[in-house]
Amino acid sequence: MDWKEYFVWFFKSFNPRSYKFLADRFMRDSVKYWFWMFVLSFIVMLVLLVPILFTLSGDLQEKANQIDDFYLDGHVSLSKPLVLVEDPLVVMDFNRTYPTNEKVLITKESLFFNKYYWFGGEQVVFKDVKNLRSPEAVALMAFLAVLIVPSLLMLAFFAYLVKSSLVVLLVASLGWGISHGLKYKVSFTKSLRVAIFAGTVLVFLELVLFPFWRSFWLPFVLFLIYYILGVVQVGEEKFESRPF
Repeated sequence: MDWKEYFVWFFKSFNPRSYKFLADRFMRDSVKYWFWMFVLSFIVMLVLLVPILFTLSGDLQEKANQIDDFYLDGHVSLSKPLVLVEDPLVVMDFNRTYPTNEKVLITKESLFFNKYYWFGGEQVVFKDVKNLRSPEAVALMAFLAVLIVPSLLMLAFFAYLVKSSLVVLLVASLGWGISHGLKYKVSFTKSLRVAIFAGTVLVFLELVLFPFWRSFWLPFVLFLIYYILGVVQVGEEKFESRPF
C-alpha cells in the first residue's frame, strides 16, 4: 500500500459519504492506516507544541530569576561503579574524575554528559550550582530535559495509542451489537473498519487541540457521530422479517 493513498483515506475520513468506500478496505491496510494516522497526528501535535514550549521556557526562566539561592548539598557514598543505564551508557563512579566512553558519568563532584555528534561535552560541578540563574544550573536542567523528555514523549505516545485503540475497539463492538439489534447487516469487521476511520476525527482533533485546549469529549462526540453515519452507510440492507 502506497503511503500517499493514506493521505487520500485521511481526508476521506472527514467525509461521512466516503465511509462505504473506506469500509471495503482490507483490514490489514486499515490497521496500517490507523498507526500511520496516529504517528502523523502526534508529529503535528509536537510541531504545534514547539512555540508553546519556548514561551513556557521563558516563563520558567523569569520565575527562576526570582529565586536567590538553590543549594545542592547531599551526601552520597558508593563503593564501586554503578551502571544506571547501559544504552546510552550512564555510569555513577565516585573514584573517577573524567569520563571515557560513557554518555553520562556522575562523579562525586561533577556530572559529565556528551552532547550529540559535534556538539562536544558538558561538565556540571555540583558545588557551582548555587542558584537557578547560574550557567551550571541551566546546563543541568538542559541535560535533564534531554534525558527525560524523549522518554516522556514515547510513554505518552504509546499510552494514548493504547487508549485510543481500546476506545475504537469498544465502540466498534458495541456498535456492531446495537446495529444487529436494529436489524442492520453490519459485520464486526466492517464495524471495526468504520470505527478505525472515524477514529481519525478522534485522534487528530484531540492531539492537534492538545497544545491549546485539552478536551476529550468534543473529539469523542464527533467520533461517535462519524461512526454512526458510517454504520448507517454500510448497513443499509436490513434482515428480512420472519413470521412468528
